[in-house]
Amino acid sequence: MSRGRSLRLSRGLSRGLSLFGSLLALGLLGAMVLAVALFLENRAMDERVRLAARQLTVLSDAAASHVSGRFSAMLTALGGGSAELTLATLRNTGALPAGFADTGAMGRGYRVLMLAAGTDIIDLLVTQTVPASDTAVPASALFEAGGSARMGVVMPDTPQRLTGPAVDADLRPFQAAFAGAPEAGALATLRRLDHRAVYGDQLYRSRVPGFAGANRMETDLDLGGNDLTGANAVEADTLSLESDLTVGGGLTVTADLMVGRALTVSGSAEVTAGVTAQTARIAGAASAGSVAVTHELRTASLTAQGAVTAGSIGARGTVAAGSASLTSLQSGSVTARTVTATEISAAGATARAVRATVRVDAAQAGFSRLTVGRCTGC
Repeated sequence: MSRGRSLRLSRGLSRGLSLFGSLLALGLLGAMVLAVALFLENRAMDERVRLAARQLTVLSDAAASHVSGRFSAMLTALGGGSAELTLATLRNTGALPAGFADTGAMGRGYRVLMLAAGTDIIDLLVTQTVPASDTAVPASALFEAGGSARMGVVMPDTPQRLTGPAVDADLRPFQAAFAGAPEAGALATLRRLDHRAVYGDQLYRSRVPGFAGANRMETDLDLGGNDLTGANAVEADTLSLESDLTVGGGLTVTADLMVGRALTVSGSAEVTAGVTAQTARIAGAASAGSVAVTHELRTASLTAQGAVTAGSIGARGTVAAGSASLTSLQSGSVTARTVTATEISAAGATARAVRATVRVDAAQAGFSRLTVGRCTGC
């Protein structure tokens, strides 16, 4: 009898243990299912966050392209203040790709905010809008961002800063101008656009409003043997040419002008320093402090305040000079108030006064009045 009771007790205990084990197994299974569900949910959330970061980068690049293409006009429109770009504007100008949605993978919208940070600086902030019920902080997305934008997140414990691997910026100027945007928990990109960032170091052939440096060289320009044509006015401290110089209009040089071969000027030539050339042809007037010509000088008129030095001077018109010192003079006619010479030989000479320190030889001479101190062979 005792043995029968023992067997019944053993069977009951076994049934009780089996029920407990089943309940335990069900609990473990539920925990595993919950863990797997949480894992899958977190993974799906991470995927949405990464996709949201890429979408924000696309929008940021589109906004930067739009502003850069209209930078001078945007600066003028801002007038030192702030403005917001709509997605519709970016779509209409073709900056955004087709099919870009108003909300991203996280279910958040977007804002594109511009703030003038100087006379030639625009700070461009592209941010998510965060609903009041959305408490997600997508910090994991920061390492997924592409493009050249500096992406960060507005952390709830530091809601006035944009923090990321390449950015740590004060958001208070934006939040003051745009009613608290960006909000805590938002992903955002920040770019600083100025003339140098937009136009780079290139030399532009057309004028860039507000950026004179775009048309200014900062080092020597080597044309590599190519021509420089169509120039209106050329200004230079020193102009040195290895070959010919041909100028259709006027030529003004503030310092020295050195030409290796020929100088041809159709208009007037004004040089305040020295002119050195092997050959010079000037159709108009030439004015210079001093002129040194090693080969030939041809000009309609020449006015020199200093010295004129040449191997030979040929004049068809009038030669006017304050003083002239010549080794030899050959001319069709000479008109002068006073002629002083060591020796004069001429086929015919007409003068109001002739003074000679030595002998005057002539085949024939006619004088209205002749005054001599001594006459030999009269």
